[in-house]
Amino acid sequence: YSRMRQTAIVTQCLQEELELIRNMPFNNILSLDSSFENESLSLLEDSSGILSLEDSGGDDIKKLTVSVIWSCKGRQMRRDIVTFVTRKGINKR
Repeated sequence: YSRMRQTAIVTQCLQEELELIRNMPFNNILSLDSSFENESLSLLEDSSGILSLEDSGGDDIKKLTVSVIWSCKGRQMRRDIVTFVTRKGINKR
């Protein structure tokens, strides 16, 4: 695949994972694994989905980073989406 097509696949994977997480109860988000699977990631060379949850100003708000890493023509590539998750919902303080 071209680099542009690979980027489109990665963006779609990130958006799908973020949407899944957005619909989860807050306590389930707190216990997520540090990785995620997406069928489309198999289209990319050496790809993996990564989740990172960090404290961000209290027990009721967390910084969520959803990432995909993959190889493109011998170079490691990475794309991230960062957002905040709260007990009241995503991107709400």
